[in-house]
Amino acid sequence: MQGINVDVLVSQINSLTSILKEEQTKYENELQKYKECRKETINAINNWGNSPTKETSSPENVEMPPEEQYKMPLSWIILKRVVQGRDWHYGRTDKKEEKGVVFSVNKDGQITVRWDDGDKTHCNWGKDGNFDVTVISNALDMTPVEPSEQVHKPISWLIGRKVKRGTDWKWSDQDGGEGKTGLVLSSAGKGWINVKWESGKVNQYRWGEDDCHDVEVIF
Repeated sequence: MQGINVDVLVSQINSLTSILKEEQTKYENELQKYKECRKETINAINNWGNSPTKETSSPENVEMPPEEQYKMPLSWIILKRVVQGRDWHYGRTDKKEEKGVVFSVNKDGQITVRWDDGDKTHCNWGKDGNFDVTVISNALDMTPVEPSEQVHKPISWLIGRKVKRGTDWKWSDQDGGEGKTGLVLSSAGKGWINVKWESGKVNQYRWGEDDCHDVEVIF
């Protein structure tokens, strides 16, 4: 039996240790990016819609030229209303005008868009110089609509509106109790929406699923 070359063995162990340290550092960096991204997203959700109503004349509802949008920081796009943009290449070619909401971002410039039809797309905002979506105005028509007529409205009509529990509500006091209000953030899948309540909690509710509508819009 040949003897073990200790120097070679030590060299191999050192090399493996170095590789493991590099992988650990890479993992820790990715984890830190995720934590920072999650914090930014949560802060955006908490800060979005703090006023009782969204005025149609607010700066958020004034459209900015795409060239100016591309100069904005990544955090600016969180919870913005968007459509397919300059560098879009993710299919949905028959839905170019479909609106969505940027629901999360990460430090590398990747974003997640929740489309009003329930689909979800992971795409780019600034990553490798690509801007896959364009921010649009979310000016709201505040003409009152009766609850019996609201149920015929699409999810796109709900985004950014103030709501309370409706006739199909079955979620106990998730909303904070009878009479508490919230804001519709985005679609949460086909027939579902994300609502942020006064307490700051965000939950998902039916808007069409099971032919039920858990909330109603307040004017």
